[in-house]
Amino acid sequence: MQRHHCPKVRTLVFSVVNCRGAVRRYREVVKSMRLVNCIFGSIALSLAGCMNMPTPSSEVSTPHTSTVPYEHLDCLRLAAVHERLSSAEKELTVAQEKRVGASFGHALFYGWGRGDGMETVELAKVRGERDAVRRTQSQKGC
Repeated sequence: MQRHHCPKVRTLVFSVVNCRGAVRRYREVVKSMRLVNCIFGSIALSLAGCMNMPTPSSEVSTPHTSTVPYEHLDCLRLAAVHERLSSAEKELTVAQEKRVGASFGHALFYGWGRGDGMETVELAKVRGERDAVRRTQSQKGC
């Protein structure tokens, strides 16, 4: 680099040299920002995939169901109804867990889950009826 006696020329030469460094730093910043944007974009898509996921079977709430339909049954029939409802609950629990697993893959691929289906509604209903049968059994001393 030549030495210039004129301050304006010297300033211009240093500006050009500094400008090259600034451009290099700018490019590095842009590359790192692209990486940061990709990371945040991936996180956002992952969180969006968690939306509308089905409820795990362990978190399906049990509604209160009346014991009136079961009060006229004797202990033997109550035990049979309880057994039938327990086996239905097991089947619906398996179906709900399959839905949760399938929805996870769906959420990864499409970005959203499949939500709760009829399995969830039926599981809650069966659990409520089973609890009503249990309460009736305890009232009758079965």
